[in-house]
Amino acid sequence: MKIRIKILLLILLLVSVAVAGMIAGFTAIQGSQIQSIQSKRLDLIMSRINREASEALDAKDDLMLLSYLRFEMRQYREIELGLVTRGGHTSILGHAGADLIYRTTTAGAQGEEPITIQIGFSRAELDGQVHEANIALLRLALAIGAIGLGLGLAGSLWASRKLAGPVARLSSAVEKFGKGDLSVSVDIKGQDEIAVLADSFNRMAANIRESVTAKEDLLSTLTHELNNPLAGLKAYLALLKDPMRVSTLQDTRQAYDTMAEAIGQMELTLSNALELF
Repeated sequence: MKIRIKILLLILLLVSVAVAGMIAGFTAIQGSQIQSIQSKRLDLIMSRINREASEALDAKDDLMLLSYLRFEMRQYREIELGLVTRGGHTSILGHAGADLIYRTTTAGAQGEEPITIQIGFSRAELDGQVHEANIALLRLALAIGAIGLGLGLAGSLWASRKLAGPVARLSSAVEKFGKGDLSVSVDIKGQDEIAVLADSFNRMAANIRESVTAKEDLLSTLTHELNNPLAGLKAYLALLKDPMRVSTLQDTRQAYDTMAEAIGQMELTLSNALELF
C-alpha cells in the first residue's frame, strides 16, 4: 500500500473519530436540553392555567375557567385530564388515562376560597414529542456529520497529497537511480526530515556521479597507457616469428629486453590503477 493511501486512511480515521465525538457530544447536550425544554413547556402551560384561573376568580365566573381549560386542552394535545376543585366540588374535564403525569396549581385572592387545578398530561404524548424532537436532532446531527466527513475527506486528500508528494518524488528518484540513471536529482524544499533526506540523496548521487566519472576517465587513461606497450609487444612477437628478420643473437636479446620492459611498464600501470580503485 502506498504511503499516500496510508496517510489518507489515517487522516480519515482521525477525522471520523473527531466527527463521531462531536456528534455524540452534540446529541447528548441537545437531548438534555430537549428534556429541559419539555419541563419548561409544562411549567408554562401551568402558569397560563393559573393566570386564567385568577382571571376567572376576578370575574367570579367558574364557567369561564372551564372554558379556558377546554381551550387549553384543544391547544395542547398532551393535556388529557383537568380537575378543578373549589369548595369541595370537583369538575372533571377529559378522561383519566392509565399513565398520566400530574401537575397542580392553586389560584385565589386572599380571603377567598382558592381554586385547585390538577392537570394530567399524557405520558405517551409527551414521550412522542420527545421522540420526534430526537429524530429531528438525529437528522441534524447526521447532516452535520456528513458535512464534517465531506470537509474531512477534502482536507485529507489535500493533506495526503501535500505530505506524500515529496516522499513519492524521492522514491521515484531512488528507483531511477537504481536503474542506472545517474543524472537524477530531487527538488524538495523545506526544513523537515523529508527535505533533509532528499538533500542527502542529492549529495550521495553527486558523489557517485563524480566517482563514476573519475573511474571512466581512469579507465580511458589506463587503456591508452596499456595500448602503447601492447603494440610494442605485438611488433616484437611478429619479429621473433620470422627468423629471417632476426639476424643475430644480439638482436634477439634486444627484442626480449624490450618486451620485458614493456611488460614491466604494463605491470606498473596496472598496479597504480588498482591503488586508485
